[in-house]
Amino acid sequence: MKKHLFLLVCIALFAGLLPAQKDDFPAVIIASQGKVRYLPADNSGEIKITSGMAVKKTGTIKITGGGSAVVFCNNRMQRLNGKGRYALPEVFKPGGMATLNFEPEFGKYVRASIEFAASKQAGDGWGTGVTDPKQAGDGWGSAVTDPKQAGDGWGSAITDPKQAGDGWGSAVTDPKQAGDGWGNAVTDPKQAGDGWGGTGANIVLILPFGKLTPDVVTFAWSKPAGANTYQLEILDENSKSMHSVTVADTFAAVDLRKLNLTPNQVYSWKVSVPGSDKMISSVREFTLSTPDAQAAAMKRAASSPVYRNSGPVVRGMMEAVALEKGEWYTAAGLLYETLLRQNRKDKMLRMMCAAFWMRYGLEPKAKAAMQ
Repeated sequence: MKKHLFLLVCIALFAGLLPAQKDDFPAVIIASQGKVRYLPADNSGEIKITSGMAVKKTGTIKITGGGSAVVFCNNRMQRLNGKGRYALPEVFKPGGMATLNFEPEFGKYVRASIEFAASKQAGDGWGTGVTDPKQAGDGWGSAVTDPKQAGDGWGSAITDPKQAGDGWGSAVTDPKQAGDGWGNAVTDPKQAGDGWGGTGANIVLILPFGKLTPDVVTFAWSKPAGANTYQLEILDENSKSMHSVTVADTFAAVDLRKLNLTPNQVYSWKVSVPGSDKMISSVREFTLSTPDAQAAAMKRAASSPVYRNSGPVVRGMMEAVALEKGEWYTAAGLLYETLLRQNRKDKMLRMMCAAFWMRYGLEPKAKAAMQ
């Protein structure tokens, strides 16, 4: 768990560790409501603002009527509310005082999600969640180059989870929370078109991971080729099996309250196919904590004035980041999925959700969020 936490902290702090040099990262529209426009500094014409849009920070945000916008610029967040013109160089003066609440931490995740999304193109199956940042027509200019190339000064805000071998696992939501029986966390693993397969010998562990409250928890995994039964094992701190169940589907509900688990002790789980020495997963770790501890982690987001004055999507994203930083990965995933079901067209939410799944190696989930 210490390794996992270290890696997560590295990602979260990435933006804060950049060299002291001119920061050409664009301004990001986290949310907008009503009539909001962007006016480029060269007066080339107004651009309609939508959530998730990245614009050059030399321009102006124009709000008419009772509109509002939440903007991330120069590593700071601010809610622009009411009729007026807000020149970004004036509102977000470089070198301004940093806030001492949750906003800087949330901003680092916003930045990481934009950098991640900017590296994905429509031709590789990711859809068109973010246009090519090397094309100026979308307002980006060349503010963000491919974050996978370290030579651009950005390093790699999110390393390729297929290469990390870090065993992070996933924070997929409870499959009991949706009409399909899976939540929207995992599509039916019996369907190969969902990106998980039904091919090869790999078993991908999907949930749970990180801190959990003692309750009935559904353990879920992907389907390899030709498997009809699975053995789920929960292991103690010495990797000794303490609970085992064989099932005919790719999930199993376990009442953790009946296992006499010790709070804050690291446990793990794995899945194998009986009779096969090849179809066996890696392990994923979890610990037990309390509902009060989970609530305290999420409450950190409430220290932000932007949180207190924003709508449910912005507040939900900030709560999800607070949960993730506190290692409540499953709860964070559940919150992202709930928000995404209710606000499917919100591009900022889609990018935040996709970056979240990629941090835990679940590329099919990330792709589904972006498309």
